Amino acid sequence: MVSSPILNCHYFFVGQMDLNVSVVVPAAGCGERMNTSTPKQFCKIRGKTIISYTIEAFLRIPWLQNVIITTSPEGHRTLCDLYKGQPRVKIIAGGSTRHRSILNGITALTQVQPDCDIVVIHDGVRPLIEEDLLMNVAMAAHKHGAAGVVRPLVSTVVAVDADGFLVESLPRTEYRASEMPQAFRYQVIQMAYQQCSDYDLDYGTECLHLAQKYAGSKVKLLDGPDYLWKLTYKKDLYAFEGVLKESRSFSVCLIGCDEVPLLFDFIRQSLSSDGIKCSEVLPSAISAVIIHLGASDAPDVWLEKCDIIQSETDLQCVICLLTVPDGVAHKELHNSFTHHVKRLKSVTKKNAFGVIIQGLELKNLDEILRHLIKENSAVLSGQIFSISEI
Repeated sequence: MVSSPILNCHYFFVGQMDLNVSVVVPAAGCGERMNTSTPKQFCKIRGKTIISYTIEAFLRIPWLQNVIITTSPEGHRTLCDLYKGQPRVKIIAGGSTRHRSILNGITALTQVQPDCDIVVIHDGVRPLIEEDLLMNVAMAAHKHGAAGVVRPLVSTVVAVDADGFLVESLPRTEYRASEMPQAFRYQVIQMAYQQCSDYDLDYGTECLHLAQKYAGSKVKLLDGPDYLWKLTYKKDLYAFEGVLKESRSFSVCLIGCDEVPLLFDFIRQSLSSDGIKCSEVLPSAISAVIIHLGASDAPDVWLEKCDIIQSETDLQCVICLLTVPDGVAHKELHNSFTHHVKRLKSVTKKNAFGVIIQGLELKNLDEILRHLIKENSAVLSGQIFSISEI
């Protein structure tokens, strides 16, 4: 997992923010380098789009007054439907280039928040955001006019001529990679975009350079943490999913498992030892629900136990455990159980898995449960796993 310390940051403020701060998020690109039919900001990780992770990270920061998203016509309706109940989120049309999209966002701020002090600019495909870093950058911009986050270069940068030959190699220690977020006094960034040329708007990429060149602002650079990378290629999607898995806390609700004390105690102890919280009460947000179904239970009992979770919107997956006593043929039970798990998957719109436990043989059950909870694999959804002494 990537670390998240703020490195060499000279503006560390946590708590009260006395400035009027809003953020502009350009998200109108087509994501050509991702090489997918879906623009990268709308690619889904664990059922949620990248841009949604970014927006919701900003919404968790109470002192941000407006989150202005500039997007394509195709994305406009999707985002409006998702965030129509969020008064801080404003969805507007993006431009033909990144700078033109940002210009549209800054122009929208004139009507939305004319008393804005600080404008934060952040890419829609940089979903890893922390409040303290954002506050540091905003306060540095308030003091100096403009501020941004940088990281050391990993690879050496070279200049190449038209024929593909090396011209020069830049000394890596003298340069930095410009990252996001960046922040500006509102008057500074407004002047920069009003004064810049069409060439800048069509081919430029660096907002800090515009503030320096056209608004005469000093630009403070702050060293940032290593989780600021931009999701650009397919490999970045896998890396981001890995970060989510590592950083996420898991919790499960056990329904009916106390009917078999040995099973109940085993599940609680094995999952708790792996940091997975267990509860017998269904909270508003939960990673998984584990439901025990007995072989002798009537079908309506199975349905009754599962009905409680059908309206649970923040549930990630459902795991049904069927305990079958030794000596009981379970071919017919297997068919009924499989049908039940697939029905549950269809009704809840969540991933659903089934585990048949023959004769309370619990070997490997802990590993199976941990894998199903943490991976929540859509590929395995609807599948039945069997544990027996054979």
